[in-house]
Amino acid sequence: MSGLRSVLAAIDDGASTLDDIAHRTGLQPALVQLAVDELVRLGHLRAEALPLSCAQGACSTCAGSAGTCPPSGLRTFTRTAPR
Repeated sequence: MSGLRSVLAAIDDGASTLDDIAHRTGLQPALVQLAVDELVRLGHLRAEALPLSCAQGACSTCAGSAGTCPPSGLRTFTRTAPR
């Protein structure tokens, strides 16, 4: 299964964050980020910012992250109908 299809399958199975998608697919987080960005660009996913943030340097204690907050902040992803 391709990386894009693996990411979509993980989201269909309930994954909604980058860390959760990476865990479910076994893909490296950087590859998941690239796949998600492409799927958002193509209109297959919708990204929504989570209304929380970690204190400076405290991402390892954040409930929404596995210790690695992306520079854009934490986001969730949901499927959309393709454009």
